[in-house]
Amino acid sequence: MNDIRRVGDIFNRLVSKIKDHTGKEVEHLKLFIITGEFDENLSINALKRRSWELIDRSKIADLTEEFRRIQSEI
Repeated sequence: MNDIRRVGDIFNRLVSKIKDHTGKEVEHLKLFIITGEFDENLSINALKRRSWELIDRSKIADLTEEFRRIQSEI
């Protein structure tokens, strides 16, 4: 969870800088891919509601399909 927060803070700063530079709000989805597995205590649904998409090692083999799924949900 700490890694997700840290990356989220960096991502939010980047989106803010883009808005400051262009004057436009950028729609975005935060994607976090790991080669391990997420802790089972992590609330993945809560993170999805906050525009996160989490991909662990079980989905990496089908990454193209995962990207298609994500694109269809946007």
